Amino acid sequence: MAGEAGVSVHVLEDTVSAAIVSFAGIPVNLSIHPANPDIHYSLIAQMVTDWFGHVLTLDDLLEDDAVFIEGKIHQWLVAYNSQQQLVAIAHLARYPSEPAGRFHGYLIVKSEWQHQGVGAALYEHLQALMNHHQAAEWHSRVNEGDASSLHFAQKRGFSVTSHIFDSSLDLTTFDETPFQGLVSAVAAIGIRFFPFSSVSHDPRAQRKLYEINRLAGLDEPTTDSFAPFDTWQKVVLNASWFHHDCEFVATAGERYVGLSGAFPTADPLIYENGFTGVDPAYRGRKIAQALKILAIRHALARNAREIRTGNDSRNVPMLAINRKLGYRPLPGHFGIVKQIGSST
Repeated sequence: MAGEAGVSVHVLEDTVSAAIVSFAGIPVNLSIHPANPDIHYSLIAQMVTDWFGHVLTLDDLLEDDAVFIEGKIHQWLVAYNSQQQLVAIAHLARYPSEPAGRFHGYLIVKSEWQHQGVGAALYEHLQALMNHHQAAEWHSRVNEGDASSLHFAQKRGFSVTSHIFDSSLDLTTFDETPFQGLVSAVAAIGIRFFPFSSVSHDPRAQRKLYEINRLAGLDEPTTDSFAPFDTWQKVVLNASWFHHDCEFVATAGERYVGLSGAFPTADPLIYENGFTGVDPAYRGRKIAQALKILAIRHALARNAREIRTGNDSRNVPMLAINRKLGYRPLPGHFGIVKQIGSST
């Protein structure tokens, strides 16, 4: 979120709006309307990648569109000036598995158009859409270190609720020597490890993976809801990024007690250590550490030079494991929330 200036916005019923903003002191007409996938998605993907530092591709956007979930609201918006130049984008989303009234929305303004009223116009447009859908809670994000965007958001009633960041492990210098024998030691107490691909065809295994994902996921600081099984199948199990041979499972007898994975990214030299979680009843046995070692080995075997993992600053136990393995934190973002109606 960025931009400060006087702005006049009129939101039409078909979600197209017009605004007058000021660029270098000159009034400029601004048009805000839903994105056309064929025209805009490549541009949106590049802007999001450049702004947040996480690669978003055209295929990612098209795949998200293609996944039908009853009650899901998902829309990209684009803002053009009178010369038909794209100056900003915004995203609005609502996921039915989350608490009633919770919406997600953020906006990105090209640097040369910041502080000209474009951000304010897009914000007013998103606010009108939120009101139309009877939103109660607006979740968004601002980059760590972006004081201007944070100020913009806080002036409009947002509060910081979390600090989310990636950590990176340089695989070219990683030394597994301090962890030799760890996986075998955990296996010796009755924990079995295997790639999910060896059982992924079995509906019972799919259900077990879902259950441990849900159990451990709901224990995360940022998670207070979890998608039902049929939705999880669509957005995780059947997603193009979810390679079954890249997901590792820990079991105690027939019980799934842990999971982790190492998935390829758009850059073949960088892998992503996906969600790592352990059944609370089985924590303290170094299962998470062993799973992360397996993920690192998997990435190394595929000639990756770096592996990254997501972190919440409040997840102290997982941060300790990552530091022990040699992960180093990268700049991240602040999660911010506004109660709708608390401020305009």
